[in-house]
Amino acid sequence: MLSIYLDDKDLHKVRFAYSPLIELSLSYMALRGTRAEMAPARWKANAQRLLDDVELPYMDAIILPDSYVVDFLTPTPITPKTSLKEELDRVWETPRDVVIKNVLVTREYGGDSPVHDHFLHDPDAALGCLFAELQFYWGRVLEAHWSSIVANLENDVLHRARESATRGIGTVLNTLGAGLTYNCTAENIWVTKVTSHPDAELCLDGRGIQLVPSLFSRNHGHSQINEDWQPMLIYPARGSGLWYDPIPPQTDEALELTLGASKARLLQALAVPTSTSELATQLYLTAGSVSQQLTRLSQAGLVESTRNGSRVYYRLSERGEHLLAVFS
Repeated sequence: MLSIYLDDKDLHKVRFAYSPLIELSLSYMALRGTRAEMAPARWKANAQRLLDDVELPYMDAIILPDSYVVDFLTPTPITPKTSLKEELDRVWETPRDVVIKNVLVTREYGGDSPVHDHFLHDPDAALGCLFAELQFYWGRVLEAHWSSIVANLENDVLHRARESATRGIGTVLNTLGAGLTYNCTAENIWVTKVTSHPDAELCLDGRGIQLVPSLFSRNHGHSQINEDWQPMLIYPARGSGLWYDPIPPQTDEALELTLGASKARLLQALAVPTSTSELATQLYLTAGSVSQQLTRLSQAGLVESTRNGSRVYYRLSERGEHLLAVFS
């Protein structure tokens, strides 16, 4: 079990952010691993088909199934929104002695290989080979789903921020799942299911901690706490089973009688932020009909919207969440 002690300075430096590179790394861990709960079964089957006969030796050497991702590949996200390219640029800036140190740790977990030797003798060239594989993998199995993944992750971050503001960060820390519990008396976080850290007691010394939601963490947490990066805990995002090709929700009969079938289905589909076109596809409705219903639900205070670049995502407001809870 991992125990992380927090002081007042740490609690005031708790931040939330998501990371494309962490999602990529954990998705590959889930794809190559044996834990069925780590990724949606349909996504995993489709990804395996898309990667049939494809060899990714550099990713295989530093992303170990069910156990460990090399630290330099998952730098702690420092801004709420970032791109894969920006994160790969950060990885490239990692001091080469840190890269070599991390590879030596990975070799202890997974055994020696020619790829490890390449990293140790020519880290620049090895990183180039790794980046080519990461970009290929991203384009083949994740890029088409990224808007849906982002919508889910942003919904989680917005929800945690609202909970932190209204109920306090201690309450939020106790709702992250994956064996994460916060003892406000002892001022520490107990992590009982973290997969990437041995038993230890750690002190953050006022550095704070970054909390990172992931759709591929599911029932397991991950930690990265050392001198090279801002301390980080990865936890399962809310609604992590809903992002991939969701099945149109079955609505409660009483909710349908209250709101009508279309509005009831829309509300339940908005468990994660979703665009008008995505809602239309999920619910087999026209985009015009969805837009009209969303306008009425927004006027009733049940739905709110957030813009991300050129896309507008709709999600349940606090009143909408309360309404669904009443009928659940």
